[in-house]
Amino acid sequence: MSYWLVLLFFYQFLTFSQSQSSVERNAGVYFRINQKAVDYITELASDAMPQILNNMHLPDVTVSAATISKIHINRVEKPEIQAKFVKNKGVRANVSLPFLRTSADCTVDSFFPLDGTFVVELHNFTIDLELHITRNETLGANIIEVPHCETTHSDVVILLEEDSLLNIIQSTLKSTVSDAVKTKICETILDAVKFVDAQEIQPAVPLNSSDVLLYSTKSTESAFNPAEFGASLCEVQKLEESTDAPPITTVSEEATSSGVWSANLDLVYPPRFSDEEVVFGIDGGILYNDVAAENVDTPSLLNTSVLHDKMVGILLSDSIPNTLFSHIFTNSMGNVHHRIEPQHLPKPLRKLANMMCSKCFLDVSANLTEQPRVEINAKLGARVEMAGNILIQFQGREELHNLIYATTKLHLTLKPTIRHSRLYGDVALTHVHVKVFDLGMGGVLAKPIEKIVSFIVPRVLWPQVKKRIRFAFNKRGIQLPVLCGVELEHLSLSYIDHAAVVNTDFKFDLPLFVKKFKIYLIKKAEMFDGVPTYVEI
Repeated sequence: MSYWLVLLFFYQFLTFSQSQSSVERNAGVYFRINQKAVDYITELASDAMPQILNNMHLPDVTVSAATISKIHINRVEKPEIQAKFVKNKGVRANVSLPFLRTSADCTVDSFFPLDGTFVVELHNFTIDLELHITRNETLGANIIEVPHCETTHSDVVILLEEDSLLNIIQSTLKSTVSDAVKTKICETILDAVKFVDAQEIQPAVPLNSSDVLLYSTKSTESAFNPAEFGASLCEVQKLEESTDAPPITTVSEEATSSGVWSANLDLVYPPRFSDEEVVFGIDGGILYNDVAAENVDTPSLLNTSVLHDKMVGILLSDSIPNTLFSHIFTNSMGNVHHRIEPQHLPKPLRKLANMMCSKCFLDVSANLTEQPRVEINAKLGARVEMAGNILIQFQGREELHNLIYATTKLHLTLKPTIRHSRLYGDVALTHVHVKVFDLGMGGVLAKPIEKIVSFIVPRVLWPQVKKRIRFAFNKRGIQLPVLCGVELEHLSLSYIDHAAVVNTDFKFDLPLFVKKFKIYLIKKAEMFDGVPTYVEI
């Protein structure tokens, strides 16, 4: 019943969106999943199948006058599973179970009532299936079908007491039980993939809170809500906050006003299957209060062939950070104010500063005068062009002195690193290289001021800009979407023109998934008839 994990885990990467767009366009983010990922998933499925099938209690089956009840799967050996992409269709899988044993009761309503208990053993039980995934842009929905799911081989042995009258219908019992097992496997595959299709990316844990994130197990609807299971996969966990905090004493209340950040997850490039991989793309643009960014060029057409031999490849267009900076500029989040007081100085200078002037401080203010532009280049990497005004004032014992007022344009070359765990992922942007290429002041002070600007931007202004972005930025960097139970590893980051290239392998928390899926089946069985459940957990 569990080899649908081959398709379930694979499909988890295809369910970012329920698009309302009927026009295909260039995506902001492209994803590629290759055969290496499917091979890893089949290994997981082989391990998971005995855990999920053992102790499963299938629904009763009635054939003519015979009712077969208490169908209990009590032994399953590890299967052999093979899965391959099918060009323009989806995935084909072949599963061979060396051994599966079930026990059941049977009652036959006839002139001579028959009843008894029997055991059916399935040897080399082999199933061949195909899962097809298409996109209906008119409906804005994924169409998921299992057009083919058949038993290709099965040696069936039935064990009965010698004097049992059920020997009369022995062939019926064999075929009925084997068909019931096959039918439930095929139905569960389709149900599981549709279940994943209904899930959403789990909400990020607010890093400015030490509270444990709790997921409710209650639904507001009377019917069973499968999305609850997706949330429960995340389990109750606590993320440790970063303890390093910059010496910030003044933060504009207006700049930190609350807003709702999200991402446009419309599937604008539907899944394209080849015999080796599947590629799909989402819009990916950043939304602020559900409003799309303005004055941002549409994503360039990207070459997905640069996504190499790791399980998952991701192409991130430079249009995505440009949508982010558009919101920053439009909503005045680029206006920052930073105050440096004596207690913020290095320890060797702190005592001296307090002796000279304990109430003196340095004020640094800056505001953007143009919308920042991000350009990703194959050689230079990710570079941000920014323009703004900078004012540096010194509060002495009695007067406030304007030390520097400058209008500047500069390039910030970002040097990100990527980290990811099962519950948290981020692109750290703590390293920034600054190059001033246009400064609104000349003469003998130009070079000293350029050095000051190059010092202030990465150490003072850049951390302030990062603080203002609730959805994407935090003390660590840009938070990645979380797929619960998935942990990325062996990540590599490179660049092509107009896009960052991320290639990665991944691991999946299989024990957690098996545990939660059993609970899911039990809860679903309480709401619906004809759903398998468990004799024990």
